[in-house]
Amino acid sequence: MANRGTWIRIYKELRRTANQFPQYNYREFAGRRIRDYFEANKGNTNQDQLRVLHIEALENLDKLKRQVAVSKQYPYRPLVIEKPKPASL
Repeated sequence: MANRGTWIRIYKELRRTANQFPQYNYREFAGRRIRDYFEANKGNTNQDQLRVLHIEALENLDKLKRQVAVSKQYPYRPLVIEKPKPASL
């Protein structure tokens, strides 16, 4: 089924997508949920359960992409705790 490389690719893609949220709170929440999801299932070796988890991860990736797209359509004010982006030369 899904080997270690596939899981790493899905994890990185989920994190990359979560970092596209313009709002700090959503960005951090999604990152925590992704990390917790993978840490909770880190030692799982049951192939049937891994297959289900793989399908769930791909569905969650699609949901996250839709949420980011919707979130980008609405204006927001950056929070005080957000780091300002460095000025490009």
